[in-house]
Amino acid sequence: MTEFVIKLPNWLVFLVLLTGVILGHPLRYGAFLFLVPYLVWLYSLWHQSHIRIPANANVSTKKPLAAIVFAGTYMLIASRFFYAIMPYAIPFHLLAMYCIFYVLYYVAKSLRTADLGREAKFEDSFALFFGLWFFPIGVWFIQKKAQKVMTKTDQK
Repeated sequence: MTEFVIKLPNWLVFLVLLTGVILGHPLRYGAFLFLVPYLVWLYSLWHQSHIRIPANANVSTKKPLAAIVFAGTYMLIASRFFYAIMPYAIPFHLLAMYCIFYVLYYVAKSLRTADLGREAKFEDSFALFFGLWFFPIGVWFIQKKAQKVMTKTDQK
């Protein structure tokens, strides 16, 4: 499935995520329309780039997956019950924010490591990190970059 998501045209991924944001606001369970495709896209980027990381790169595998699961679960629960759990949700909210930033950092680093063929530093993946963070514009370029990296590493 992750390979299928990476092979999708960048305009289609952009359109699906943007449609989820636009239609998600007025609907009761609208967060599902954006969060699920966005987290699946992030997971696909991470998984496909992680497969192509050289063996000598020191990159963790369990932390990003746990961060994606926690942040996704929290955001889906909080989007439905936020006002009921607000007094108790602040620590979880901060932890979910940390997890999202960690996932964005790790996906950017993994994609750049797969591209360079060596372990990337934050300076190397700075632009990818901000592209993931500001997703409406970044999706367009990052999807194209991911496809280029995947085909380049597959041809080696």
